[in-house]
Amino acid sequence: MKPMKFGFGQPARRVEDVRLVTGAGHYSSDEAPTGALFAAFVRSPHARAKFAVGDLADVRVMPGVALAWAAADVARLGDMPGSALLKNADGTRTPAKPYPIMATGEVHHVGDLVAMVVADDPGRARDAAEAVPVDYDPLPAVADISAAIAPGAPRVFDKAPGNVAYDAEMGDAKAADAAFAKAARRVRLTIVNNRVIANYMETRAAVGSHDPATGRYSLHLGSQGVHGIRDMIAKDVLKVDPALLRVVSQDVGGGFGTKAFLYREYPLVLAAAEAAGRPVRWIGDRGEHFTADLHGRDNLTTLEMALDKRGRFLALKVDIFGNMGAYLSQYAPMIPWLGVTMATGAYDIAAFHARCRGVYSNTAPVDAYRGAGRPEAAYALERLVDACAREAGMAPEEIRALNFVKPSQMPYKTQ
Repeated sequence: MKPMKFGFGQPARRVEDVRLVTGAGHYSSDEAPTGALFAAFVRSPHARAKFAVGDLADVRVMPGVALAWAAADVARLGDMPGSALLKNADGTRTPAKPYPIMATGEVHHVGDLVAMVVADDPGRARDAAEAVPVDYDPLPAVADISAAIAPGAPRVFDKAPGNVAYDAEMGDAKAADAAFAKAARRVRLTIVNNRVIANYMETRAAVGSHDPATGRYSLHLGSQGVHGIRDMIAKDVLKVDPALLRVVSQDVGGGFGTKAFLYREYPLVLAAAEAAGRPVRWIGDRGEHFTADLHGRDNLTTLEMALDKRGRFLALKVDIFGNMGAYLSQYAPMIPWLGVTMATGAYDIAAFHARCRGVYSNTAPVDAYRGAGRPEAAYALERLVDACAREAGMAPEEIRALNFVKPSQMPYKTQ
């Protein structure tokens, strides 16, 4: 059959390639307003430490320096917005950890933001940033899930006992226990979905400007959607009407979800532009990308399947720990929970119960990356199904065919 217009099989005509491969693209780092200053940031080399920024007077008189800021200098700015935590199984909510625009008194991950310098040249800005006096007193830290939930582990947030940000459940625990009690076979597997970094070709960059006559701000950055970023910067951080902020994204050199979110540097270049009276540019380097950008995944999942004598699936139990990092990013608490919602996959499993816990650690915050919890869930489930096939003495395709939801069962309702 000949494909229909706009149907499957039609070629996708690309119109942007010639412009991009001939150097005619316009990325965030290409936005260069006349008279722009350059920002550089001081970031923690420690996963956790008490710290104090010394007197910035000498930094402020270095050649070309326009601004040198620590947390006290941006006290008027609001905290980074975060999403609400999931309800715990008992109906309560654990308080969310504050996410300050700059760290105050204690840093919580390598790359945590300590200070900002603005100068008339990127080299001078970096030199001045390196001259910022910071005294660190390193503290015990936890860098992975197992360490974070271990008895007596250092607390990342005082109001999260055991470093657990939330402890949620889904499904019917009694029905799952009953199915396991009568099962002919039980298969258990623990899966690590390792932490990942997006590593897009274009590192993050931001160019901020401010018009004192109108009070309007303008921000150029590479993003995956400008409206949400605009509203959060305006309402939560700058505390101005969103109508006063214009956010522009032109060409974007990769994102994978990670450029969809708000980062500290974005409102800071706007505040600096307002204070300095000139546009302020920041172009992140690859080292900053690894320590200051949002990471992805980082789950520890234990799954158990109950099977009958034929190899049919009777019940599934899932226990997920999701590493949130040192602060809660916008959608981070929801990411492992999205995996819970599709934990049974395409299989007919009558009884299901899942427990999902978000865990604080002294690592960079995480958020949605390439599927947002669902690739992790699919990987964990299919690994378990393979283990079930081995336990039952069946071929992998045989046990799947036996347990897939059948057409006659449609519409099929999962747990």
